[in-house]
Amino acid sequence: MPKPLPTQTHARPGPDHSCQAARTKGTLMGTVQKYELARDEARTIRLSLGAVIIRVAVQDGQLCLWVREPVEALARKPRVFVALPTWQSLSQTYVHIATCDDGARIWHVLEVL
Repeated sequence: MPKPLPTQTHARPGPDHSCQAARTKGTLMGTVQKYELARDEARTIRLSLGAVIIRVAVQDGQLCLWVREPVEALARKPRVFVALPTWQSLSQTYVHIATCDDGARIWHVLEVL
């Protein structure tokens, strides 16, 4: 197994479900934040302008959204997400983010424009 580069760091998630991103070749990439989403309900999350959604999955029965936030805290903007089941009709004001399975249903996570 290869040894990590001397400039790499690793951290475990804290109680706020955040984790410092790995440091690679001297550049800190940011943090990964986890947000819980409600099924069939809109959720507003304030994210920095440089935030990137990296994963949607079910963890311990809860639908979650993982977001990479940049190190430099840029202005935050409220963004609205909703998780709808497959049979639900969709509006043109949604942008598809991801699809996941909770074992009982397939959920489509959408961002409200």
